[in-house]
This record gives sequence, structure tokens and C-alpha cells, in this order.
Amino acid sequence: MKGIYICEKCGCLENTAAGGYWKNRRNHEPLQCSACNTGKWHGLFPKKSWQEYGQEQLLLLESHQDGSMLNATEFFKKRVLADGK
Repeated sequence: MKGIYICEKCGCLENTAAGGYWKNRRNHEPLQCSACNTGKWHGLFPKKSWQEYGQEQLLLLESHQDGSMLNATEFFKKRVLADGK
């Protein structure tokens, strides 16, 4: 699946076409999934946390630069800053 990003609120993996990625990006808002944007998961595929795949795997996908993963580096940098590590 192409166009996957990590929701900055709950950490689930979401598709750009289903979760409001482009609206959030355009409005300079946190990148959120459909559930965090609207209060309801879209149901197009099962909701999964980034932790099911792990940081290393998601960063590897993003490194291919083929659009399969869009914000892993940005997400993990923000997470480190938020955790104070």
C-alpha cells in the first residue's frame, strides 16, 4: 500500500487518501488518522499501531522514497523531543 503515514496523535498507520493527511498538511495541523480527525475509523483496513512494525522497519520503508511511508523520520524525531531523550 502506498501513501502510509503515522498518526501524530495515536500512532496508528493510516493511508493519505483515507485519513485527512493532505488537509492536515495544508492547514499546518498535526498529521492525524481518520479516527483522530473525525472520531471514527474509516474501516477500509484494520487499524494498526506503528509498534506492530517497529521503528526500524518504518524508517527502512521511508528510505526507499517510493511514497510507501511518508513521515516516519519526522514522527520519530518529534517523539524523541517529546520524550526528552
